[in-house]
Amino acid sequence: MHRSVRILGAVASVVAIAGIGWIGLDGPRKREIDSMFHSLCPNWPPRSVVLVAFKEERRLEVWGDGRWLKSYPILAASGSAGPKRREGDRQVPEGVYPLTTLNPQSRFHLSIRVAYPDEEDSRNGCTGSDIYVHGGAVSVGCIAIGNEAIEEIYRLSEHVANRWIIIVPWDLRRKAPPLASEPWLNDRYARLSRELEAFK
Repeated sequence: MHRSVRILGAVASVVAIAGIGWIGLDGPRKREIDSMFHSLCPNWPPRSVVLVAFKEERRLEVWGDGRWLKSYPILAASGSAGPKRREGDRQVPEGVYPLTTLNPQSRFHLSIRVAYPDEEDSRNGCTGSDIYVHGGAVSVGCIAIGNEAIEEIYRLSEHVANRWIIIVPWDLRRKAPPLASEPWLNDRYARLSRELEAFK
């Protein structure tokens, strides 16, 4: 039993050290990511960052100050086209949301919280919580992009307070939005189509 306690203590220490390593102000990986984005951004750091997530195409685009920076494959995003309706439905929401909390000790390596639901979602009966962009390759209503990709987006987000994500059923720049039975949802898809006009 004492041996088990020692083993568990050692594992906990490794986890804690790993977390501190990312939280720390310096490190080779952070410098590598900073250098990459610095080369992509004429004005570093950008004033704003927008992620655009395409559910059908399984692609996440990163834009800084309206300039395309990089794209990543989405490794997992449960559900299908359509908004998130309720807690536990395994749907990824659709809309424009602030990216708020940065979690350096996520069980999915690193994670960034999506501020769902917004006022319109709540007004139309949509519920749910704990939606994140995170590492790994497993999703239950979140967007999983792998550990290396989340390290890059997380580090970029550490530099920029004005962070947003646009989540759409598919690339509305190339394909008309779905036709919904609810007026509010059709209005939202129309707004999302207009939002994407700025990202071409």
